[in-house]
Amino acid sequence: MKVLTAYAWPRAGGMPRRFFRALDVLCRHGAEVHWITAQPDPSCSPLVRIHHVNRDQLSPPDHTTTRFWAAFSMKAAWLSLTEVLRHRYDRMFAFSLACAVPLLPAALTCRAPLVVFI
Repeated sequence: MKVLTAYAWPRAGGMPRRFFRALDVLCRHGAEVHWITAQPDPSCSPLVRIHHVNRDQLSPPDHTTTRFWAAFSMKAAWLSLTEVLRHRYDRMFAFSLACAVPLLPAALTCRAPLVVFI
C-alpha cells in the first residue's frame, strides 16, 4: 500500500507525536509512506520517504505567518499533484484540515481516499 501525507512543520505537542506514531505503524505494516514537508523531523522513521518543499523559497521563512502557510499550501499542492501523476497512491491522510488542503488536488486527480483526522 502506498500512502501520501503532508505535514508542514513538526513541533512539540500531541498532534505531531500522534502523526509520527501513525507513520511508524504504517511503515511497520509494510506501507510505503511518502511525506511532503517543509522541515522533516529527525525522529521520523527512516522508512518514510520525504519530499521537501524548499523552505528557502517560502517567503518569509518564519512558519508563524499567513504568507508562509499560503506559500507552503500552494507548493505542497503542486508537489502532491506531481507525485500522484508519477506514482499510484492507495491512500492519503492528514492530521488536520489545514494539512489536508495541499492533498486535495492529488486526491481528486487519482481518486484515492483522503483520510483526515480531526
